[in-house]
Amino acid sequence: MSDEASPQFQQLAETVPNLLWTCRGDGPCTYLSAQWVAYTGRPAAEQLGYGWLDAIHPDDRDRTFATWSAAVESRSSLDVEFRIRRHDGEYRWFTTRAVPELDHNGNILMWYGSNTDIQERRDAEGELEVLQASLGRQVEERTAMLVRTRQQLEMAQRITHTGSWFFDVKANHVSWSDELFRIFRLPVSDICPQYNEQPALFHPASWRVLDAAVTRAAGEGIPYNLELRLADSSEGPRYAMASCEVERAADGSVARLYGTFQDVTDRVRARLDRDTALERLALATAFSGIGVWEWRVGDELLAWNSEMYRLFDIPTERTPDYEFFRSLVYGDDLPKIDQALQQTLKGQGDFHVTYRVPQRNGGMRYIRATAQIAADGNSNEARMIGICEDVTVETLAEKTRESNLTLLRQFIRYAPAAIAMFDTDLRYVEASERWPEMYHLGPASLVGRHHYEVFPEVPERWKQIHREVLAGTVHRHSEDPFVRADGTTQYIAWEAHPWRDDDGSVRGMLFFTQDVTDSINLRHQLEEQSAALRRSNEDLEQFAYASSHDLQEPLRAISGFAQILGRRYSGKLDPEADVIIGHMSDGVNRMRSLIDDLLAFSRVGSKLEVGAPARLSAAVEEALHNLSSSVQDTGATVNVGALPTVSADHRLMVQLFQNLIGNSIKYAGATSPRIEITSRSHDTEVEITVRDHGIGIPEVMAERVFQIFQRLHTREEYPGTGIGLALCRRIVDRHGGRIWLTQPEGTGCCIHFTVPLRARRS
Repeated sequence: MSDEASPQFQQLAETVPNLLWTCRGDGPCTYLSAQWVAYTGRPAAEQLGYGWLDAIHPDDRDRTFATWSAAVESRSSLDVEFRIRRHDGEYRWFTTRAVPELDHNGNILMWYGSNTDIQERRDAEGELEVLQASLGRQVEERTAMLVRTRQQLEMAQRITHTGSWFFDVKANHVSWSDELFRIFRLPVSDICPQYNEQPALFHPASWRVLDAAVTRAAGEGIPYNLELRLADSSEGPRYAMASCEVERAADGSVARLYGTFQDVTDRVRARLDRDTALERLALATAFSGIGVWEWRVGDELLAWNSEMYRLFDIPTERTPDYEFFRSLVYGDDLPKIDQALQQTLKGQGDFHVTYRVPQRNGGMRYIRATAQIAADGNSNEARMIGICEDVTVETLAEKTRESNLTLLRQFIRYAPAAIAMFDTDLRYVEASERWPEMYHLGPASLVGRHHYEVFPEVPERWKQIHREVLAGTVHRHSEDPFVRADGTTQYIAWEAHPWRDDDGSVRGMLFFTQDVTDSINLRHQLEEQSAALRRSNEDLEQFAYASSHDLQEPLRAISGFAQILGRRYSGKLDPEADVIIGHMSDGVNRMRSLIDDLLAFSRVGSKLEVGAPARLSAAVEEALHNLSSSVQDTGATVNVGALPTVSADHRLMVQLFQNLIGNSIKYAGATSPRIEITSRSHDTEVEITVRDHGIGIPEVMAERVFQIFQRLHTREEYPGTGIGLALCRRIVDRHGGRIWLTQPEGTGCCIHFTVPLRARRS
C-alpha cells in the first residue's frame, strides 16, 4: 500500500473542520490536510516527516513526541492533548487522536489522525478554577460554552472517535464505517446491526429522540443534529453528537441519508463538571454569607443572589433596582458610593467601598462592596459584577482602636524588657519598668517628660538618629558600646521604630533596648578558643606529615629485606616460610598505603584554593587520565554529562572524582563497570551525581561508609584502607558542601555531593 493517504481520504479531510493527517506505519508524517497548513501558516512540505513538531509548543514537544513514539512502538491508538502554534503565533490547545490501519498480519500500514481545537474548553476550565479559587472576584452569570457543535462530517472513514454511516432509502441499504462500530463497542463487521437491534445501543430516552428524528429525515427530508446518551457501560455514561444530511432525488423525494456519530463524552462531562462547579460555587457563597450581584450600567434592574436579600434585610419577593438599592443605604454614605462608582466607570480602578445599611430591628450593618467592570462580548454595554460582605464585626473592632492602644501602653509598661514610647516631640508616652532600671533613672514617672531632659548629655549622633526615625526610618544596632560612669563598657542591642496612626502618619517613636554585654564577652572568649584550636590543628597537620615521613623509613627497610628474602630463598625453604615472606611484603604495602591515605586525609583543606574558577569537566578528565589503566583493564564505560564551572580547589576536585570513579570501578562486580556523572544546578550550589551499576551499598550503611576506616568487605574480597569515602567527605566539607548516598532503581548506588557556586569554606 502507498505511504500517502488515498485521494478519497484527502478529499474528505478538506471538508471537515478538524486538522487531519496521516503517517507511515513507522511514524513519519506523509499527509497534512489543508486546514492544518492554513492553521500553522507553513507549507506542508516543511512539516512532513517530523517537521510538524516545530509547530508544537516547546513545553509540550518532548512529551508529545514521546507519546507518539510509544504509540508507534506499541501499535496502539494515540490520545493526547498539546498546544499547536497558529499562523499568527498564538498557541491553542488541541486534543489529538490517531488509529493505525493494520494488514492481515497485524503490521501497521498507515496512521490516520485528527486534531480537534479544545481551547475554548481549556479556557472555560481555567475560568471555573478562578471562580472556585476566589469568592472576592467577579461572578460571571454566563459562562462561555465549553464545547461548540461540530459541523457535520460527510462519509467520514477512520477519523478518530467519529464514525460515519450511509442509508440508501430506495434500496433500504445501510453501511457503517469501522469507527462507528468502535464507538458502540461492537466488533467491526461488514454487517450492520438491524434497526430493531439498535435501541440497545442507546439510553432509552435518547433512542426515542433519535428514532423520531430518523423517521422525519427519511420521510420528510428534515436533517438533524442531536446530542445523545449512549447505553451505559463499565466506563460510565457516554455521549455522542449525531448529525444527518439529506440527499434528494430528481423528483424531490429523499434518496439517501448521510450521517456521523462523534463521541463527545469528554465535552459533555466537562459541561456537567462546569454545572456542578457552578452549583458548588452557589452553595459556597450561600454558606460563607457573601452576596453576589450584577448591574448592567444604564439599566435600573439588579440581579441579586439570596444572600443579598439577607444582608439588606428585605423580602425576597422584592425585585431590586438601582434606586431601590440607594434607598436602603444610610444617607450619609451615598456620596462616597457615587464617587467610587464614577471612578470605576472612568477606568480608575475597581469598585471598593464600605457603607452602612439600617436593619429593620433598629441595628446597623456595615457592608463592604467590591466589584469590577466586565464588558459584554456582543455589545459595548458594560456590566458591574461584584460581591458584598458583612464587615460589621471588623468595623466595630476598628472603633475599639483607642482601647487597644491603652492595652498596648499597659503591655509596654509591664514588658520584661527596656522599652520606651515617645511622641513626635520626643516626650515619653509610656516606658516599661525595665527602662529606668537599665539606665538607673529612679522610680519617678517619665510620662510627659522630654527625652533630652531625662538624658541631657545626648550626643548629636543620637539626635540625628531620632530625627530620622521620626521621618519614618528604622534604626538598629546589635552591639552598641556604652562607657559607664565607673569606666566599664556596656554593650547594648537596640532598635528604634516609628509608630504610626491608622492613616499611616508617624505619631512617634518606639525604642527597644537589651543589655548584651554577657553575650559579647562570651563571643570574644569563643573567638580566642577558636584561634587556639586552629593553631592546634595546624600543629597536628605538621605532626602527621612528619610522623608519616619518619614511618616510611623503617617500612622501606623492612620492604627491602622482604624482597631480598624473596629473591634468595623463595622455593628453597619450606612452603610456610614462603607464605610468611609474602605476608611480610603485603603487610608493608598495606601499611604504606594506610600511611599515605592518612597523610592525604589529614592534609585536605590545609591549603584550600577556592578563589579561582575550577572546571569540573577538566577535573573529571584528569581523574580519568590518572585511572586510565584501571579503565582499560576493566573495560569501564564512563559517561560524563555537562558539568559547570565552580569556585573550588581544582586539585581536590580531581582527587574527589578519582576516589569516586575508582570506587565504582573497584566494586563493579562481575560485569564491566558503567558509570554516569551528571549535574543539577540550584540557587546557590550545584549538585553532582556519580551513579554506578555495581554491587551497591546497603541502605543501613549509607552513613557509615563515609567514616574513616569503615569497610564493608574483607581485604581478600576488595583491597583498600577504608579511607577513600571519608576523604571524599572531608574534601566536600572543606568546600562548604554536602555528600550523601542514595539507592537507585536496579543495581549499583548513587553518590551525590554539592559544591557552592560561590566560594565559601566550611
